[in-house]
Amino acid sequence: MKLLITLAALTLAASFLHATDFPARWVDTPRESGLQMNPGNETALAWSALLDVPDTTWLRVEFTNYNLGAKSYVVITSETNELSHRLNAVAMQQWRKCSGALQGGRVRVELYVAPGESGVFASVSRVLAGLRYPAGEMPETLCDGDSRINTRDDRVGRMFGGGCTAWLVSNGAVCSAGHCVDSGPGSFFEVNVPASDADGSVNPANPNDQFPIDSSNVLWQDSGGLGGDWGIYALFPNNNTGESAHVGRGFIRPTQVVPAVDTSLRITGYGNDNTPAGSTGNNNNDHRTEQTSTGPYVGEFPNVANIYHAYRTDTEPANSGSPIIWRLGSVDFSIGIHTDGGCTSGGAGSNKGTSFNQAALANALNTYPAGGGERYLDTASATGTQSGTIFEPFRNFAAAYNDAPSGGQVIMVSGSYVQTTVGNTGTFGSGQTKSVTLRAPVGSVTIGN
Repeated sequence: MKLLITLAALTLAASFLHATDFPARWVDTPRESGLQMNPGNETALAWSALLDVPDTTWLRVEFTNYNLGAKSYVVITSETNELSHRLNAVAMQQWRKCSGALQGGRVRVELYVAPGESGVFASVSRVLAGLRYPAGEMPETLCDGDSRINTRDDRVGRMFGGGCTAWLVSNGAVCSAGHCVDSGPGSFFEVNVPASDADGSVNPANPNDQFPIDSSNVLWQDSGGLGGDWGIYALFPNNNTGESAHVGRGFIRPTQVVPAVDTSLRITGYGNDNTPAGSTGNNNNDHRTEQTSTGPYVGEFPNVANIYHAYRTDTEPANSGSPIIWRLGSVDFSIGIHTDGGCTSGGAGSNKGTSFNQAALANALNTYPAGGGERYLDTASATGTQSGTIFEPFRNFAAAYNDAPSGGQVIMVSGSYVQTTVGNTGTFGSGQTKSVTLRAPVGSVTIGN
């Protein structure tokens, strides 16, 4: 017998805006659809409006109020590339009444009314308009020149508006730096980011690759200096496709194993770039786009109650939140979260990040989001120990189930697992009667003989 467990999507909205990282200004653009109804049998376009803000690189539309009934919706479309973001009543709440980012300075807002619905309306208040990056020097944390190269790894995303990097974890969560997730509403997670303009002004991803952050489901710390900076949150599915970010894009497994000194580590993220200089003499096309670099591991160090890693792998500002990737065989593991610069050319200094051996971070990630009673099941691990944590998962379903407490849950990373006897724990159930929740937050799981 085989048991197929499909994705158990996390129910999770938008968060965080550092205006100086994604320079923008609010522009009042009031528009009112008026009350609309549809007595027909098919969804119909009831109202549309054009919003135009010259000399703007991207726009986000904010709604003052709305009533989208059960099935009505609005569509915001860029006239630059005809890509659209669709928002129904649920998505409006998840995005906090503000659309994702659309390229260019001119968008269409359309209201579609479902059959039989009445009293439907949408009120536009203003738009957030992206500005060109000003010329100016950015601090560098390059270890010996700039070894970063362009890449596409959709396990790692950009926090649009937050000025940081974040990445997808094997339990359905997202990791970033704590100083990236401790501010007000505004940011979202996006992957498959296009090149920036010649002056470094960013361009948003396709709305199909933008995911709202659940601001009610955020854990973070940014205290105690090095090793005390981390953040964990979750994402709603994409509103256009209904797809979870983790499905089809993958994830990175965290580990508490410490590599040997001089082991090659990789940092992938969305840092600044001004080498070579762009059209204004500073930022260029690669600014805040995805790049990756490798460099040698320096070591793990204590800092009072915190623990951090040091490495000579090139980073720049906005790489904060990047995974510190260690490849073992064909599997990528992350030993921590990049948070601090410090490298300088010529062999001095190192860049640094919070270790998963930092107790508060380890506990928060291992119990996220339920808060306790989790047992992890995974096909890969950086260690032979099987304690059932996210860092030392079980490899066998029977062992995970038998070890889970009544009322707990088995969190299963996507893959196929054989149901067998494991040591003295017995076969599946081993005569027990207990309630255990099975979750597959990052893809399908198959369990069978």
